[in-house]
Amino acid sequence: MIGATYFDQQVDKHCWNLYDSYGEICVKCNCCGGFDKETMYTSRLRTVRRWLKEWQPKLTDPGFQTAIQQKNIRLDIRRCQRQIAYYKRKVKAVKVTA
Repeated sequence: MIGATYFDQQVDKHCWNLYDSYGEICVKCNCCGGFDKETMYTSRLRTVRRWLKEWQPKLTDPGFQTAIQQKNIRLDIRRCQRQIAYYKRKVKAVKVTA
């Protein structure tokens, strides 16, 4: 039996998406711009929006009820919201200059 061959690559030293790659295997999200510099900010915006969708339900999840967990979740949500606003401006600026 012939096994499957997988072609994965190690993350770049400038990996921006350590949340998904765990700092090990590139998930090809293009947040670092390694595949296409022109869509780097769009990729970051898409990734941070996904992170926000993952964090928001945790505010009401009974498994995350300690004060420190709730505080950390709220901080992560605020960080995502700030990053979304920032990358929206960056994407808009890139489109204007293009």
